[in-house]
Amino acid sequence: MTMFRFVFFIRYAKFEGAFKNIYYSDIFNAFFLGLRLDLTFIGYVHAIPLIYLIVLLIVSNNNLFKFFTSFAKIYFTISYLLISLLLAGDQLFYSYFGEHINMFVFGVFDDDIKALWITFLEEHNYLLIFFLCGIYIYILIFMIRYIFRKTEVRKANEVSVIKQTLFVILLLVLNFMSIRGTFGMYPLGKMIPDVSSNQFINQLPLNGVRAYILAYKMRIKDNKGKYDLIKDMGYDNNIEKAFEVHLNKMDINRSNLLSNITYKTNKNILLENSPCHVILIVVESFGLPITKFQSDSFDILTSFKKHMEEDILFDNFVSSSNGTIGNLESIILGIPGRPNSNNFTNSQYIRTSFDFAPAFTYKKNNYETSFIYGGDLSWRDLGKFASCQGFDNVYGRAALIQDESIDKGQVMHPWGVFDEYVYKFIYSKLQNATKPQFIIAMTTNNHSPHNPPKNYRGKSLILSKTLKEHINQEIDPNKMKDYQYAVDMLGQFIDKVKSGNLKSNTIIASTADDNTLGNIMKYDDNEMLQKDNIPFYLYIPNDIRPTNINTSVFGSHKDIMPTLYNLSLSDCEYITVGTNLLDENQVHYGFNDHKIIFGKEAVITLTENKNDIYNKMINYYKATLAVTEYLVKSRKDE
Repeated sequence: MTMFRFVFFIRYAKFEGAFKNIYYSDIFNAFFLGLRLDLTFIGYVHAIPLIYLIVLLIVSNNNLFKFFTSFAKIYFTISYLLISLLLAGDQLFYSYFGEHINMFVFGVFDDDIKALWITFLEEHNYLLIFFLCGIYIYILIFMIRYIFRKTEVRKANEVSVIKQTLFVILLLVLNFMSIRGTFGMYPLGKMIPDVSSNQFINQLPLNGVRAYILAYKMRIKDNKGKYDLIKDMGYDNNIEKAFEVHLNKMDINRSNLLSNITYKTNKNILLENSPCHVILIVVESFGLPITKFQSDSFDILTSFKKHMEEDILFDNFVSSSNGTIGNLESIILGIPGRPNSNNFTNSQYIRTSFDFAPAFTYKKNNYETSFIYGGDLSWRDLGKFASCQGFDNVYGRAALIQDESIDKGQVMHPWGVFDEYVYKFIYSKLQNATKPQFIIAMTTNNHSPHNPPKNYRGKSLILSKTLKEHINQEIDPNKMKDYQYAVDMLGQFIDKVKSGNLKSNTIIASTADDNTLGNIMKYDDNEMLQKDNIPFYLYIPNDIRPTNINTSVFGSHKDIMPTLYNLSLSDCEYITVGTNLLDENQVHYGFNDHKIIFGKEAVITLTENKNDIYNKMINYYKATLAVTEYLVKSRKDE
């Protein structure tokens, strides 16, 4: 287990800023704490054989001892193989998500298994991996068999009763203390203390076994309906207080709490006479940090570059979660990510219609509503969930390539259709619309194993020396090309809208689900912000475009819909826990469901209650999540 921790440290430490002199003692403390944590699991593994050995010491039966040696070989082999599997899986998980195993791991079987397998084969040297795994398993089995190569029962009378008793007590005490991990009041397993100001070093002690167990407990708790975010945020039996803190006022409607988060857009005659189409496009893995290296030789943005410059871009914007399904659910429902919860598509809520969802709001205002996904709707049961959230139409990749003239083999990648066909479908729908359209669409191209169309030429993607210094692993050229393709297709779609008859009556918003490139880059400053940093782009027709927009405010997915409501709807009521990013008078924070709060004051985690400013941010975060959970549960109760 220490070996796995050492490999983990070597792989990632230099990219997380942990090799500085000031951290040397922290690193030692992290490894020592990790060793203590490892021993807690070794203690559990050894408990059964230990009890058996104590029984053997008492009965001194040679046949029972022979059985024990056979049992022990099998027992330890299985136990340590399982531990090794979890440790290796944890490192693989970290390489994708930048964190230890969490509840996302249980979604692996809800993913497209074939696509996952293709991704693994294309992104890893699988022959070498299988070869090394084989050697590792052989050595493990050999060592266990070697330990038990010569065993025999000693006669009970060869050792005095006192020595036997002391020996048994010593074994029990050692095993108990290894499980407990400390001489303190609380067992080590209750809480892992921080050992450093460096967040990566603080992650070193946690091993994959403990991470998996914690995630499993959370999953069971959620599946049993015992997940209580209101209580976890400190508002059990005091939800009114959460509304007061969230709204920053004491004068609230206590008889109808949801009325306090019900807002109304301004009356706009122009929108009433000529409503705009509203298109929200979620581009797979469209992280923002890599765009800072845009140049003629590294033209990562291609056709989208001019739109970033001409239109509105909120660049202090972050994802609600670190996984696609969590972010997509937040966007579809217009709420922040809920920490340590099952995804809606994998919970009791999969068939619940949340009438505060954006599609319902637009539907009430005479819009045709559509959800368009570039992959299979069966993925994570996304189609079932979306169909309950107010969408008149739910389209997956099968619907996007119904044209019989299309060669299906030329339009598909492992996770769906190439992005250009998603945009082609959206554009056709807009051109043929007989009523205003509200569309949420998600592309799937920019995803491992990264397969841009073979006929896509793209532009120069030469990595500068500076960029190479900010990338922590060798890059597959297709990874950058796939990113370029995804962003270029978005840019070309906006080009088409702006150059035609849709220019004056279409609002285009675009964001990302997450920033997967965030885990292969290192950052000069504000690492937590950069890892989750994604864009929120807006094209607004000139007739309704506000002036003096402050694009430096912070936000996350929860803030997209209140912003779009206030741009596109006249005299319309809506429920939200997010904020209109165009209104500087509101509180603007971005939330990530890993309990990170992003604001102009600071970027902090939930545990960093250092001063009044931090406390204010934390209190607002907790209150908003409690209000969100109250909103979610109120719809389930109906």
